[in-house]
Amino acid sequence: MSNVFNDPELYKIQFFEAFANIPEQKDNPFFNGNINNSDDYNSLQSLIFTLSIPISAFTTWLAFRVNGFRRFNFTEHVVINLYYGAQTVIVSAFIYITFLAFGIHFFTTATLIFILTYIYFFYVLKRVFRTSFWSTLGSFLLSLIFISILVFVLMILLSLMIVIYTKLIR
Repeated sequence: MSNVFNDPELYKIQFFEAFANIPEQKDNPFFNGNINNSDDYNSLQSLIFTLSIPISAFTTWLAFRVNGFRRFNFTEHVVINLYYGAQTVIVSAFIYITFLAFGIHFFTTATLIFILTYIYFFYVLKRVFRTSFWSTLGSFLLSLIFISILVFVLMILLSLMIVIYTKLIR
């Protein structure tokens, strides 16, 4: 998208620009100086998507298992999440391209798609599991809690690996 819609104003993150100007950022080895560069994320997008499918499948499998719905096994949850993920990627790509063509800010569009994605995820879970609204909502929220915990643990492990790595280099 950044190759076709090459207007830097569409991708500007003004909130993070204040952090980029902090004097301590000069010594930060992980800061590349260009806070508004989306190329790093875009180059890793397929890897992030591929890794998110089994993580999402595990959290939905665990959430529905905790709530007593054992209709599908883990592999079937992978398939459910894979279909859901593929559908959201296709639809969101169309929405991104359309909105960027009309000059709508990228992160405004991303926020809208983020909200619509979770609404659609709730709808998919409700339709697939054929549960009541409240049962689906409980499982949906529980899966979000599980994924938040899992992401938090992965961030701590990654931070520890970075600290250990930087200590070994010095």
